[in-house]
Amino acid sequence: MSSKPYEEIENYLIKRELHAHSRVVDIFREWEQWLLIERSFAENTIIAYTRDIKHFFLYLTARDYLRAEDKFNKNVMGRIRAIIIKIVAGEISVATIERFMPDTNFLASLEKKDFREYLAYLSTERPYEHNNRRTPTTIARHLSSLKNFFKFTEKLGFFSNESIYQIRRPKTPKLIPKALSQNDALELLTQSAQLNKVPWRAKRDLAIVTLIYGCGLRVSEALNLNKEDIIETKPLIIKGKGGKERLLPLLSICVEKISQYLELCPFNLQEGDPLFVGTRGKRLNPREVQRLVKKVRENMNLNGNITPHSLRHSFATHLLEGGGDLRSIQELLGHASLSTTQRYTKINTDHLVNVYQNSHPRAKIAP
Repeated sequence: MSSKPYEEIENYLIKRELHAHSRVVDIFREWEQWLLIERSFAENTIIAYTRDIKHFFLYLTARDYLRAEDKFNKNVMGRIRAIIIKIVAGEISVATIERFMPDTNFLASLEKKDFREYLAYLSTERPYEHNNRRTPTTIARHLSSLKNFFKFTEKLGFFSNESIYQIRRPKTPKLIPKALSQNDALELLTQSAQLNKVPWRAKRDLAIVTLIYGCGLRVSEALNLNKEDIIETKPLIIKGKGGKERLLPLLSICVEKISQYLELCPFNLQEGDPLFVGTRGKRLNPREVQRLVKKVRENMNLNGNITPHSLRHSFATHLLEGGGDLRSIQELLGHASLSTTQRYTKINTDHLVNVYQNSHPRAKIAP
Protein backbone atom coordinates (compact mmCIF):
# COMPACT_ATOMS: atom_id res chain seq x y z
CA MET A 1 0.00 0.00 0.00
CA SER A 2 1.32 3.43 -0.93
CA SER A 3 1.60 6.39 1.42
CA LYS A 4 -1.76 7.59 0.06
CA PRO A 5 -4.27 4.86 0.96
CA TYR A 6 -7.21 7.12 0.11
CA GLU A 7 -6.06 7.10 -3.54
CA GLU A 8 -5.55 3.34 -3.50
CA ILE A 9 -9.06 2.80 -2.15
CA GLU A 10 -10.61 5.15 -4.72
CA ASN A 11 -8.83 3.38 -7.59
CA TYR A 12 -9.76 0.00 -6.12
CA LEU A 13 -13.44 0.94 -5.95
CA ILE A 14 -13.44 2.13 -9.56
CA LYS A 15 -11.62 -0.87 -11.06
CA ARG A 16 -12.70 -3.83 -8.93
CA GLU A 17 -16.00 -5.69 -8.95
CA LEU A 18 -18.38 -5.54 -6.01
CA HIS A 19 -17.61 -7.31 -2.74
CA ALA A 20 -20.83 -9.27 -2.93
CA HIS A 21 -22.28 -12.61 -3.98
CA SER A 22 -22.61 -13.22 -7.70
CA ARG A 23 -26.37 -12.55 -7.77
CA VAL A 24 -25.87 -9.12 -6.19
CA VAL A 25 -23.09 -8.39 -8.70
CA ASP A 26 -25.50 -9.17 -11.56
CA ILE A 27 -28.16 -6.88 -10.05
CA PHE A 28 -25.55 -4.15 -9.61
CA ARG A 29 -24.62 -4.35 -13.31
CA GLU A 30 -28.28 -4.09 -14.30
CA TRP A 31 -28.60 -1.03 -12.06
CA GLU A 32 -25.61 0.59 -13.79
CA GLN A 33 -27.28 0.10 -17.17
CA TRP A 34 -30.58 1.42 -15.80
CA LEU A 35 -28.87 4.61 -14.61
CA LEU A 36 -27.29 5.08 -18.02
CA ILE A 37 -30.13 4.09 -20.37
CA GLU A 38 -33.38 4.58 -18.47
CA ARG A 39 -32.41 7.51 -16.26
CA SER A 40 -29.86 9.12 -18.62
CA PHE A 41 -27.61 10.03 -15.69
CA ALA A 42 -24.39 11.89 -16.49
CA GLU A 43 -21.24 9.76 -16.65
CA ASN A 44 -19.72 11.42 -13.59
CA THR A 45 -22.91 10.84 -11.58
CA ILE A 46 -22.93 7.15 -12.51
CA ILE A 47 -19.27 6.83 -11.51
CA ALA A 48 -19.98 8.47 -8.14
CA TYR A 49 -23.12 6.39 -7.45
CA THR A 50 -21.52 3.06 -8.36
CA ARG A 51 -18.41 3.88 -6.36
CA ASP A 52 -20.60 4.72 -3.35
CA ILE A 53 -22.35 1.34 -3.51
CA LYS A 54 -19.04 -0.47 -3.87
CA HIS A 55 -17.76 1.39 -0.81
CA PHE A 56 -20.86 0.41 1.17
CA PHE A 57 -20.45 -3.28 0.33
CA LEU A 58 -16.73 -3.15 1.13
CA TYR A 59 -17.63 -1.56 4.47
CA LEU A 60 -20.18 -4.30 5.24
CA THR A 61 -17.65 -7.00 4.35
CA ALA A 62 -14.94 -5.47 6.54
CA ARG A 63 -17.36 -4.90 9.43
CA ASP A 64 -18.66 -8.47 9.50
CA TYR A 65 -15.16 -9.87 9.07
CA LEU A 66 -14.10 -7.92 12.16
CA ARG A 67 -17.12 -9.04 14.15
CA ALA A 68 -16.35 -12.68 13.38
CA GLU A 69 -12.66 -12.29 14.18
CA ASP A 70 -13.22 -10.64 17.53
CA LYS A 71 -16.67 -11.49 18.91
CA PHE A 72 -15.92 -9.99 22.30
CA ASN A 73 -14.87 -6.55 21.05
CA LYS A 74 -17.96 -4.49 20.27
CA ASN A 75 -15.95 -1.45 19.18
CA VAL A 76 -15.28 -2.45 15.58
CA MET A 77 -16.17 0.90 13.98
CA GLY A 78 -12.78 2.44 14.65
CA ARG A 79 -10.98 -0.53 13.09
CA ILE A 80 -12.99 -0.90 9.89
CA ARG A 81 -10.81 1.49 7.92
CA ALA A 82 -7.68 -0.50 8.78
CA ILE A 83 -9.33 -3.71 7.54
CA ILE A 84 -10.47 -2.01 4.33
CA ILE A 85 -6.90 -0.87 3.68
CA LYS A 86 -5.65 -4.44 4.21
CA ILE A 87 -8.27 -5.82 1.80
CA VAL A 88 -7.31 -3.26 -0.84
CA ALA A 89 -3.62 -4.02 -0.36
CA GLY A 90 -4.26 -7.76 -0.75
CA GLU A 91 -3.15 -8.53 2.80
CA ILE A 92 -6.51 -10.20 3.41
CA SER A 93 -7.42 -12.54 0.57
CA VAL A 94 -10.76 -12.65 -1.23
CA ALA A 95 -11.13 -16.29 -0.16
CA THR A 96 -10.89 -15.21 3.49
CA ILE A 97 -13.58 -12.53 3.26
CA GLU A 98 -15.85 -14.19 0.71
CA ARG A 99 -18.25 -15.57 3.29
CA PHE A 100 -18.75 -12.06 4.70
CA MET A 101 -19.78 -10.55 1.38
CA PRO A 102 -23.47 -9.52 1.31
CA ASP A 103 -26.11 -11.50 -0.59
CA THR A 104 -29.68 -10.47 -1.42
CA ASN A 105 -31.15 -11.87 1.81
CA PHE A 106 -28.58 -10.03 3.88
CA LEU A 107 -29.22 -6.72 2.10
CA ALA A 108 -32.97 -7.13 2.55
CA SER A 109 -32.50 -7.70 6.28
CA LEU A 110 -30.41 -4.58 7.01
CA GLU A 111 -31.91 -2.39 9.71
CA LYS A 112 -31.99 1.34 10.31
CA LYS A 113 -29.09 1.09 12.73
CA ASP A 114 -26.95 -0.54 10.03
CA PHE A 115 -27.45 2.40 7.69
CA ARG A 116 -27.02 4.93 10.48
CA GLU A 117 -23.78 3.30 11.57
CA TYR A 118 -22.50 3.50 8.02
CA LEU A 119 -23.32 7.21 7.72
CA ALA A 120 -21.66 7.77 11.10
CA TYR A 121 -18.59 5.93 9.84
CA LEU A 122 -18.51 8.15 6.74
CA SER A 123 -18.75 11.28 8.85
CA THR A 124 -15.89 10.34 11.20
CA GLU A 125 -13.51 8.71 8.71
CA ARG A 126 -10.72 10.91 7.37
CA PRO A 127 -10.16 9.53 3.88
CA TYR A 128 -8.30 12.38 2.25
CA GLU A 129 -4.68 13.46 2.01
CA HIS A 130 -5.42 16.77 3.78
CA ASN A 131 -6.92 14.76 6.67
CA ASN A 132 -10.36 16.35 6.34
CA ARG A 133 -13.59 14.51 6.97
CA ARG A 134 -16.23 14.09 4.30
CA THR A 135 -18.58 17.03 3.91
CA PRO A 136 -22.32 16.71 4.70
CA THR A 137 -22.94 17.12 0.95
CA THR A 138 -20.77 14.08 0.17
CA ILE A 139 -22.46 12.00 2.87
CA ALA A 140 -25.86 13.05 1.51
CA ARG A 141 -24.80 11.82 -1.92
CA HIS A 142 -23.78 8.45 -0.45
CA LEU A 143 -27.27 8.16 1.03
CA SER A 144 -28.85 9.13 -2.29
CA SER A 145 -26.80 6.42 -4.00
CA LEU A 146 -28.03 3.82 -1.50
CA LYS A 147 -31.67 4.87 -1.82
CA ASN A 148 -31.42 4.82 -5.59
CA PHE A 149 -29.95 1.31 -5.60
CA PHE A 150 -32.51 -0.11 -3.16
CA LYS A 151 -35.34 1.60 -5.02
CA PHE A 152 -34.17 -0.13 -8.20
CA THR A 153 -33.96 -3.57 -6.55
CA GLU A 154 -37.47 -3.15 -5.17
CA LYS A 155 -38.91 -1.86 -8.44
CA LEU A 156 -37.62 -4.86 -10.38
CA GLY A 157 -38.57 -7.33 -7.68
CA PHE A 158 -35.10 -8.48 -6.69
CA PHE A 159 -35.41 -7.61 -2.99
CA SER A 160 -36.67 -4.72 -0.88
CA ASN A 161 -35.65 -2.94 2.29
CA GLU A 162 -37.93 -0.38 3.90
CA SER A 163 -35.36 0.70 6.47
CA ILE A 164 -33.29 2.74 3.99
CA TYR A 165 -36.23 5.05 3.30
CA GLN A 166 -36.48 5.91 7.00
CA ILE A 167 -33.03 7.46 7.03
CA ARG A 168 -33.16 11.23 6.77
CA ARG A 169 -30.87 13.13 4.48
CA PRO A 170 -28.14 15.00 6.42
CA LYS A 171 -28.55 18.76 6.54
CA THR A 172 -26.32 20.34 3.92
CA PRO A 173 -25.24 23.98 3.79
CA LYS A 174 -26.70 26.14 1.03
CA LEU A 175 -23.47 27.04 -0.70
CA ILE A 176 -23.22 30.27 -2.65
CA PRO A 177 -21.36 29.68 -5.93
CA LYS A 178 -17.78 30.98 -6.07
CA ALA A 179 -17.56 33.56 -8.85
CA LEU A 180 -14.71 35.74 -10.09
CA SER A 181 -14.90 39.47 -10.63
CA GLN A 182 -15.09 40.45 -14.29
CA ASN A 183 -11.49 41.69 -14.24
CA ASP A 184 -10.23 38.49 -12.57
CA ALA A 185 -12.13 36.33 -15.05
CA LEU A 186 -10.51 38.11 -18.01
CA GLU A 187 -7.08 37.94 -16.36
CA LEU A 188 -7.52 34.21 -15.73
CA LEU A 189 -8.21 33.73 -19.44
CA THR A 190 -5.11 35.73 -20.36
CA GLN A 191 -2.82 33.83 -18.02
CA SER A 192 -4.23 30.46 -19.14
CA ALA A 193 -2.56 31.01 -22.50
CA GLN A 194 0.84 31.76 -20.96
CA LEU A 195 1.55 28.70 -18.82
CA ASN A 196 2.12 26.00 -21.42
CA LYS A 197 5.33 26.38 -23.41
CA VAL A 198 4.00 24.21 -26.25
CA PRO A 199 2.19 26.66 -28.57
CA TRP A 200 -0.70 24.42 -29.65
CA ARG A 201 -1.42 23.35 -26.08
CA ALA A 202 -1.33 26.97 -24.91
CA LYS A 203 -3.92 27.83 -27.59
CA ARG A 204 -5.97 24.80 -26.54
CA ASP A 205 -5.97 25.86 -22.89
CA LEU A 206 -7.11 29.37 -23.79
CA ALA A 207 -9.84 28.00 -26.07
CA ILE A 208 -11.20 25.75 -23.32
CA VAL A 209 -11.45 28.39 -20.59
CA THR A 210 -12.82 30.94 -23.07
CA LEU A 211 -15.54 28.49 -24.09
CA ILE A 212 -16.44 27.57 -20.51
CA TYR A 213 -16.66 31.23 -19.47
CA GLY A 214 -18.21 32.45 -22.73
CA CYS A 215 -20.98 29.84 -22.82
CA GLY A 216 -21.36 28.90 -19.15
CA LEU A 217 -20.45 25.26 -19.75
CA ARG A 218 -19.60 22.58 -17.26
CA VAL A 219 -16.08 21.24 -17.78
CA SER A 220 -17.47 17.85 -18.82
CA GLU A 221 -19.75 19.53 -21.39
CA ALA A 222 -16.82 21.39 -22.96
CA LEU A 223 -14.58 18.32 -23.08
CA ASN A 224 -17.33 16.09 -24.50
CA LEU A 225 -17.63 18.26 -27.60
CA ASN A 226 -16.49 16.84 -30.92
CA LYS A 227 -14.87 18.81 -33.72
CA GLU A 228 -18.04 19.02 -35.82
CA ASP A 229 -20.00 20.54 -32.93
CA ILE A 230 -18.37 23.95 -33.49
CA ILE A 231 -20.06 25.71 -36.43
CA GLU A 232 -19.57 29.47 -36.50
CA THR A 233 -22.99 30.33 -37.90
CA LYS A 234 -25.01 27.95 -35.71
CA PRO A 235 -25.80 27.77 -31.98
CA LEU A 236 -23.95 25.28 -29.83
CA ILE A 237 -25.96 22.17 -28.95
CA ILE A 238 -25.04 20.97 -25.48
CA LYS A 239 -26.15 17.72 -23.90
CA GLY A 240 -26.22 18.38 -20.17
CA LYS A 241 -27.29 16.55 -17.05
CA GLY A 242 -29.95 13.91 -17.54
CA GLY A 243 -29.35 13.96 -21.28
CA LYS A 244 -31.20 17.28 -21.64
CA GLU A 245 -30.17 19.35 -24.62
CA ARG A 246 -29.93 23.13 -24.73
CA LEU A 247 -28.98 25.63 -27.41
CA LEU A 248 -26.35 28.26 -26.67
CA PRO A 249 -25.20 31.22 -28.75
CA LEU A 250 -21.60 30.66 -29.77
CA LEU A 251 -19.66 33.88 -29.25
CA SER A 252 -17.30 34.95 -32.02
CA ILE A 253 -14.43 35.16 -29.52
CA CYS A 254 -14.98 31.46 -28.69
CA VAL A 255 -14.93 30.51 -32.37
CA GLU A 256 -11.78 32.58 -32.86
CA LYS A 257 -9.86 30.94 -29.99
CA ILE A 258 -10.95 27.44 -31.04
CA SER A 259 -9.90 28.12 -34.65
CA GLN A 260 -6.47 29.33 -33.50
CA TYR A 261 -6.05 26.13 -31.48
CA LEU A 262 -7.12 23.87 -34.35
CA GLU A 263 -4.71 25.59 -36.75
CA LEU A 264 -1.77 24.63 -34.52
CA CYS A 265 -3.07 21.26 -33.32
CA PRO A 266 -0.68 18.53 -34.58
CA PHE A 267 -3.50 16.00 -34.92
CA ASN A 268 -5.66 15.90 -38.02
CA LEU A 269 -8.99 15.95 -36.22
CA GLN A 270 -11.95 14.68 -38.24
CA GLU A 271 -15.69 14.47 -37.73
CA GLY A 272 -16.35 12.31 -34.67
CA ASP A 273 -13.00 13.16 -33.08
CA PRO A 274 -12.90 15.00 -29.75
CA LEU A 275 -12.51 18.77 -30.08
CA PHE A 276 -10.02 19.10 -27.23
CA VAL A 277 -7.24 16.53 -27.13
CA GLY A 278 -4.19 15.78 -25.01
CA THR A 279 -0.62 15.05 -26.04
CA ARG A 280 -1.58 11.62 -27.43
CA GLY A 281 -4.52 12.86 -29.44
CA LYS A 282 -7.11 11.40 -27.07
CA ARG A 283 -9.97 13.32 -25.46
CA LEU A 284 -8.58 15.66 -22.83
CA ASN A 285 -8.95 14.58 -19.19
CA PRO A 286 -10.85 17.03 -16.92
CA ARG A 287 -7.95 16.91 -14.46
CA GLU A 288 -5.81 18.77 -16.99
CA VAL A 289 -8.25 21.69 -16.88
CA GLN A 290 -8.31 21.52 -13.08
CA ARG A 291 -4.52 21.68 -12.95
CA LEU A 292 -4.50 24.60 -15.36
CA VAL A 293 -6.93 26.68 -13.29
CA LYS A 294 -5.12 25.73 -10.08
CA LYS A 295 -1.83 27.08 -11.45
CA VAL A 296 -3.42 30.31 -12.65
CA ARG A 297 -5.27 30.68 -9.35
CA GLU A 298 -2.00 30.41 -7.45
CA ASN A 299 -0.26 32.87 -9.77
CA MET A 300 -3.07 35.38 -9.26
CA ASN A 301 -3.33 34.75 -5.49
CA LEU A 302 -7.02 33.94 -5.84
CA ASN A 303 -9.19 32.17 -3.30
CA GLY A 304 -8.43 28.45 -3.03
CA ASN A 305 -12.07 27.66 -3.82
CA ILE A 306 -11.74 28.92 -7.40
CA THR A 307 -12.04 25.98 -9.82
CA PRO A 308 -12.89 25.55 -13.52
CA HIS A 309 -16.55 25.44 -12.47
CA SER A 310 -16.12 28.96 -11.08
CA LEU A 311 -15.97 30.18 -14.70
CA ARG A 312 -19.49 28.84 -15.21
CA HIS A 313 -20.60 30.59 -12.02
CA SER A 314 -18.90 33.77 -13.23
CA PHE A 315 -20.74 33.53 -16.55
CA ALA A 316 -24.09 33.50 -14.74
CA THR A 317 -23.11 36.18 -12.22
CA HIS A 318 -21.84 38.59 -14.85
CA LEU A 319 -24.96 38.09 -16.97
CA LEU A 320 -27.07 38.89 -13.93
CA GLU A 321 -24.98 41.98 -13.19
CA GLY A 322 -25.42 43.07 -16.79
CA GLY A 323 -29.20 42.97 -16.50
CA GLY A 324 -29.92 39.42 -17.65
CA ASP A 325 -33.14 37.92 -16.27
CA LEU A 326 -33.10 34.77 -14.17
CA ARG A 327 -35.32 32.75 -16.50
CA SER A 328 -32.99 33.30 -19.47
CA ILE A 329 -29.92 32.51 -17.37
CA GLN A 330 -31.66 29.34 -16.18
CA GLU A 331 -32.09 28.24 -19.80
CA LEU A 332 -28.48 29.04 -20.68
CA LEU A 333 -27.15 27.08 -17.69
CA GLY A 334 -29.51 24.16 -18.22
CA HIS A 335 -30.89 24.25 -14.68
CA ALA A 336 -34.01 22.17 -14.20
CA SER A 337 -35.19 24.40 -11.35
CA LEU A 338 -35.23 28.20 -11.15
CA SER A 339 -34.37 27.92 -7.44
CA THR A 340 -30.90 26.64 -8.44
CA THR A 341 -30.33 29.71 -10.59
CA GLN A 342 -31.60 32.01 -7.84
CA ARG A 343 -28.46 31.28 -5.82
CA TYR A 344 -26.65 33.77 -8.03
CA THR A 345 -28.76 36.63 -6.68
CA LYS A 346 -26.92 36.20 -3.36
CA ILE A 347 -23.42 36.53 -4.78
CA ASN A 348 -23.21 40.26 -5.38
CA THR A 349 -25.69 41.96 -3.09
CA ASP A 350 -23.88 45.32 -3.38
CA HIS A 351 -24.48 45.31 -7.12
CA LEU A 352 -28.14 44.40 -6.68
CA VAL A 353 -28.65 47.15 -4.10
CA ASN A 354 -27.08 49.60 -6.54
CA VAL A 355 -29.45 48.44 -9.31
CA TYR A 356 -32.36 48.88 -6.92
CA GLN A 357 -31.28 52.40 -5.92
CA ASN A 358 -30.90 53.45 -9.54
CA SER A 359 -33.94 51.68 -10.98
CA HIS A 360 -36.79 51.51 -8.46
CA PRO A 361 -39.08 54.58 -8.65
CA ARG A 362 -39.58 54.76 -4.89
CA ALA A 363 -35.82 54.49 -4.26
CA LYS A 364 -35.28 57.70 -6.23
CA ILE A 365 -37.65 59.72 -4.08
CA ALA A 366 -35.95 61.67 -1.33
CA PRO A 367 -37.27 60.87 2.16
